[in-house]
Amino acid sequence: MDNRVKAVVALTIGCIIGFFIYISGAEEKDQTRKALKFAIMEKETLKKNMDILEERVNSLQRRIDLEKEQVVPKEKLKQAFGEKPKPQRTARQKPTCDEIDAKIITFFKYLDNKKYIQERNLKNGIEGKFMSTLQKLSEKPPIVTGEMNDLFALVSNVAHFCRVLGSEDIILIKDVMKNDADLVESAMGAIFDWMTAEHICGKAFEGTPGLEVMYGYSGFFLNSLGGRSYLLRRDSRVRMLTIYYSILVLDLANDQGLNQDGLDIRSHIDFCLYDLLSQKGLLHKNIYIKRLGKLKEKYSSLN
Repeated sequence: MDNRVKAVVALTIGCIIGFFIYISGAEEKDQTRKALKFAIMEKETLKKNMDILEERVNSLQRRIDLEKEQVVPKEKLKQAFGEKPKPQRTARQKPTCDEIDAKIITFFKYLDNKKYIQERNLKNGIEGKFMSTLQKLSEKPPIVTGEMNDLFALVSNVAHFCRVLGSEDIILIKDVMKNDADLVESAMGAIFDWMTAEHICGKAFEGTPGLEVMYGYSGFFLNSLGGRSYLLRRDSRVRMLTIYYSILVLDLANDQGLNQDGLDIRSHIDFCLYDLLSQKGLLHKNIYIKRLGKLKEKYSSLN
């Protein structure tokens, strides 16, 4: 074989080897790119999963914090609601009208001194805002029954508070519940006593809604899809207390012959009692259970 033939053969073999090396290198680069792309996707997926897991952990921690047995310093309760009269009442004695009124006024003054309230520059303070809120809610009550027969009524009920009060009032209420969360239970009790004072001490305070209005909201929370969906978005303590006080209002309505929608209180008493037994974070849990127990006996004879 002469030199020219050897050169051609060598060149051909070199080209073949080079071709395979090129192909091999290209495939290796392509596999590397795919591997890199896969690794990036895996990293993004892992990050998303970690974010989801972290949110679940935080959500669980918030739930645990809410359900812990709550201890509110006596000094803070005294500051927010005033000192209890001495000698203290027995468990069977009802509060006087003056005590009920003083308690709610003291609470309003307490809130007016909080920085997050002062920053809002409320014209008539928290008391004025509270009264205007009651008036709005009284003038436009929710639908208690029949909401499922009308899509507009259902949507209206679900968005009732936002529609009636507006975002500014809603944000204020949420801020109070957030900044003074440990006082919410006592505040709800004081407000309930103030609104139902006519049935407790024999005197209705100016600006309080009538029993008919309170009955409407009681039925809204206990009986309507809109009311129940609203409660599901609240923390367990607020949800439980709202149901509890709605039951008390329904009981008053029964006594006054105002249960025009024929709402059955018995199933709600059983439901609330069942949940209260496992509920934590309530200062007066035993009182609620005893009162519901008496209501259960009261209505046990009904068919």
